[in-house]
Amino acid sequence: MEYRGFSRRVSSRLLVELAPSCPAPPLYATQGATPVARSTGAAAAAAVPPPPELNPYTPLGDTHDAWRQPVAAPGQVAPGVRLLRMRDNMVGVIHTRAFKQTLIRLSPCEEITLASVGESRGFTATVEAIKAGGAAQAKARGIPLNEAELSTIVAGSDTSLHIRTRSGRLYAFQVFAETLDYDKVSDLSVIVEHDAACQAEAVVTSAAAPGDFVRRIPFDAAKMRFDAYRAFGADPSVAWLAPDHLAFDGLWLFIDYGRRADQIAKPIALNVVEGVPSPAQQEWIGPDSAMLVVKSPADTVMLQSGGTWLCVRRVTPDGPPPPLSVFAIDPALGKP
Repeated sequence: MEYRGFSRRVSSRLLVELAPSCPAPPLYATQGATPVARSTGAAAAAAVPPPPELNPYTPLGDTHDAWRQPVAAPGQVAPGVRLLRMRDNMVGVIHTRAFKQTLIRLSPCEEITLASVGESRGFTATVEAIKAGGAAQAKARGIPLNEAELSTIVAGSDTSLHIRTRSGRLYAFQVFAETLDYDKVSDLSVIVEHDAACQAEAVVTSAAAPGDFVRRIPFDAAKMRFDAYRAFGADPSVAWLAPDHLAFDGLWLFIDYGRRADQIAKPIALNVVEGVPSPAQQEWIGPDSAMLVVKSPADTVMLQSGGTWLCVRRVTPDGPPPPLSVFAIDPALGKP
């Protein structure tokens, strides 16, 4: 009998004679069960069996068929890519799956100092920048400071995830480890944007940058309202066109795309009056022309980029409460 790595070579005849009715243990328990139990104390921890050895040559039959013809799941901007627009006192939702790794990416100005999960035996949160020994070592090795990796070995379970950053901000997530036959694509990449993240940096950049932003676009910050308008799309596929922020000073509508401005096909703004769109008086301003200003906006402004469009509507005081994020889905927009 010869050992080579984790494999033991024996003849098929000897294997039949020694264990004619003992099949190899499955890698996972029956669908819907979790191979790792919840943490309920020392007794429960002692009862958890060690994970079985994995034979790389044995088909597992656990491929994720939703990826054969991938379609973006609800809340995803592309198959497997979820965009979470978060703010303080908000919890984001992540859908993961065994055999997969989910990459969580915060705003570029954030530096993750801690990532912790509620169930540490079934779920693992890793920050490569911390493992590298700190920010200086991570930068030297080209490791981003704003990324964390999440993986799981359970199915049909859930946990919490908390990420803290050097800015003092706390990001909270509810994580669902979906069953192995999950009929939707899981989240492989989660892009997290926060209303307050990087704002101080943007203000400094704007003040230091020369140009016409201050000279030609005067505004009173005290009059700015960030809940006067909201963006609505017919389905998640148009979420890429949604701005990072919407602000209204009573006269002009400020549509801010932030750092994404040079990565998208910039839209034009159309005022929609009685259902008829017409070109609005507009101008791109600021560093890298990241902000679209619509002067004298109508109650409904349509943003159009090629064949993609979404509506920016004024939120009336007596209307329904505005959505939690700048962008919301309104399926009625896609109906004739």
